[in-house]
Amino acid sequence: MWVFELFRSSLSEEAMNTIVHGDVPDFRFCIGQSRIGLEVTELYHDSFSGLPASKERSSFGSRFTEEIIRSLSDYVSFTFGIGIVFNSNYSISSSKRAGIISCLVSNCVPAMRILQNKQSIELDFNFDIPREIQYVRILRYDGLPESFDFRPEGGTIPVLEKSHLEEVIQKKEQLIVRSSEFDELWLLIREGEYFSGSFTIPEYGAEFKSEFDRVYLLTTHEKLNLIRIC
Repeated sequence: MWVFELFRSSLSEEAMNTIVHGDVPDFRFCIGQSRIGLEVTELYHDSFSGLPASKERSSFGSRFTEEIIRSLSDYVSFTFGIGIVFNSNYSISSSKRAGIISCLVSNCVPAMRILQNKQSIELDFNFDIPREIQYVRILRYDGLPESFDFRPEGGTIPVLEKSHLEEVIQKKEQLIVRSSEFDELWLLIREGEYFSGSFTIPEYGAEFKSEFDRVYLLTTHEKLNLIRIC
């Protein structure tokens, strides 16, 4: 749901109303008198032929970050996204876990309190964070239902080529079912979670063609940005 809230707040349109979270399409809403169906899909490296399969999850990292989110939420009044990259040279033992979380929170809170809405900050060794943490990136984003985990990892980030997006669009077009229930059908393509969902976004130039009435690309890793590509 937080993805839809990011999309909604980034969209320069009239206010949405009558929002319904469904199955197909994922969301239904109205803008003015127009009834719109929105399909949402995620991108991962292994979504495309020619890129290595790397859709992995780190359960430890996820649980650790969720604990950090809960702790930070006690000190700030806004919602935020956070991504923690761990230092592979140092493990986090059970005996050190509480101390590392306490140290990390005490360093993050002062930095977060000076952020304005949609501003971000990256904390590294210059902020005296624990050596077990390589860096932390925090994005303030007011109005979300809850704070969320960026879940970054390390590695070489591939370029999201025009052909990759065309492949995704064509797959989703095969599932389109036109109905008098909607005036327009939109597609939202977003970067996935973790490193395996991170891409370098180039300038695409010419607009894409699609059977969808609109296609948007939502980037969340390098920079939060909503790009209309069709």
